[in-house]
Amino acid sequence: MTLPWQVSVEVVRCAQRRVATDLVQPLLTHWRLHWYGDPGASLHWRHRQFAMDAGVLAIIAPQTPFVRRVVRPVDRHVFVHFRPDHARDRITDRVWLLPCGVAPRALIDDLVRDLPGDGQPQVSAPWRGAALVLTALEAFTADDWPTRISDPRVLAALTRIDEDPAAAHGNAHLAEAAGMSESGFLRLFIRHVGVAPQRWAAQRRIAAACRLLQEATLPIAAIAARCGYCDRTYFTAAFTRAVGMGPGAYRRRAAGLGE
Repeated sequence: MTLPWQVSVEVVRCAQRRVATDLVQPLLTHWRLHWYGDPGASLHWRHRQFAMDAGVLAIIAPQTPFVRRVVRPVDRHVFVHFRPDHARDRITDRVWLLPCGVAPRALIDDLVRDLPGDGQPQVSAPWRGAALVLTALEAFTADDWPTRISDPRVLAALTRIDEDPAAAHGNAHLAEAAGMSESGFLRLFIRHVGVAPQRWAAQRRIAAACRLLQEATLPIAAIAARCGYCDRTYFTAAFTRAVGMGPGAYRRRAAGLGE
């Protein structure tokens, strides 16, 4: 498989012994790979649960709100951060579960061979993480792996939405800006992005709200208004549907938590 980007990574090895713990993961601009050496951990995204064990790898796109849940001791945990070199790619808010075959498992075994048992993260050589990412992503088929968005009309619409996610980005307005009919633009956008513009704008509003809940001390009602929601009640309902918990719970659990 030929990847449409190059990989740079940071690898952390962690002996994790916490149990009965939900860890709300902060929204990040880079991709993530997770592997757990023992059953007892799961990833929760959009009301879906992904059970983790030594036989699977999770690939998580940027700006993906998810929760890591640990229900019994997990001794070995590897996660890798990596970044595409195409800054305009807009693949976000996705989780894939891939088989951990012989080749990626050999690389993981090399990473954790000297893992200390003190529960402290250990940074490993970047080239090992890069090799793990490249090997793991070979499990993607051509249909699985999202292609890079290159159409300038779609990129312009995505930029318009990203720059002001709170605005009302109607299909007719976006189509007019692209110089296309509304039906033609809608088909083009869905073909490249995978969802309709309104669905994409809603996802970007939730992503903006997550960032503000993590980074700002604004009241939740103010965050709702800044992200384009008419009132806090409607915002709370939309946020809970997308993230799996209310904005107040997200802010409390995300405070001070990293990977």
